[in-house]
Amino acid sequence: MIRRISVESRLWGAPRIHGELLKLGFAVAQSTVAKYMASNGGPSGQSWGTFLRNHMPHIAAMDLFVVPTISFNLLYVLVIVRLARRELVWINVTAHPTAEWIAQQITEAFPWHESPRYLIRDRDKIYGVAVTRRLRAMGIRDKPIAPGSPWQNGFAERLIGTIRRECVDHIVALGEQHLRRFLKSYAKYYNDESYCLSLYVTDSKRLGCRYFGPVGCDWRLRTRSTKRLVSSRSRIARLKSQGPCASGWVASISPCSTAIRNVFGLTPSRAAACVRFIHPSASQLSDR
Repeated sequence: MIRRISVESRLWGAPRIHGELLKLGFAVAQSTVAKYMASNGGPSGQSWGTFLRNHMPHIAAMDLFVVPTISFNLLYVLVIVRLARRELVWINVTAHPTAEWIAQQITEAFPWHESPRYLIRDRDKIYGVAVTRRLRAMGIRDKPIAPGSPWQNGFAERLIGTIRRECVDHIVALGEQHLRRFLKSYAKYYNDESYCLSLYVTDSKRLGCRYFGPVGCDWRLRTRSTKRLVSSRSRIARLKSQGPCASGWVASISPCSTAIRNVFGLTPSRAAACVRFIHPSASQLSDR
C-alpha cells in the first residue's frame, strides 16, 4: 500500500503518507513509510558537482604523477591543492612512495588549525591504511572518487597538467634532490606570482589580461593566493606614474616570462622580450 500511494501521488512525501495511513488505522512509523516508498528515479543525494560547490572552501585534493630521470629511473611527485583558490599547498618527491610517506606529507601540509574538512583522492592502492588512519586522526573526511572517474579529481589533474607543461617538460631531472629543487621553485611561482600584475604591461600571447568594463579599462587579477595582492597594487600604481622603465619591466613581467625567469634562471632582459607596453590612451578604450 505504501508503494502504491507513493506511485500514484508523486508529490506526497513520507510525512503526508504517514498521516494518511494513521487516518486509515495503520500504526506504522514514518521511517518505515520512507523505507518502502517507491523511488522517483532521481539521484540519491547531491551530485559530485554540487558537493564541490557547497564545500569548496573546505576541500583539498591530492594526486601522484611520475617523472623520469636522466638515468630512466622513476620519481613520484605528490601534489596537494586547495580547491578554493587553487593554492598549491604541498609538493614533494620520492623514489619509493609508501602509505606511511604519504601520511607524513599530509601531516606536514596541514597544521592542526588549517586542516581541510574533506580530502579528495583517487583509489590508488598506495593510499593504504596508514593514510586513512592519519586523515581520521586529523579530523579530515576521506573522499575517494568513484572507480574509473578521474574527472572527479579534476583540480589535481589540471594542476599536474600545468606543472608538466610549464616546468617538468622543459627540464631533465638528474635526481631526486634536483627535481625537488625545481618543483619547490615552481610552487613558489605558482602561488605568489602566477597572475596578471598590471594594466599596461601584458604578454603579447595572452591579451586577455585586460578587462574593459562599464567604467573603462581595468586590470583583472588571476591569482591563486592573496599574499602579494597589496604589493601588486603598489607596483601597478608605480608603473602608471613611471612608465616602462628598467625596474618597471622587471616588476611587471608577464606570467609566462615569470615562470621562465624563476624556474629556469633566465635574465630579466631575456624574459622581458616576451612583453609589450600598452599606453593607456583613450583611443584604445574607444576602439575596444
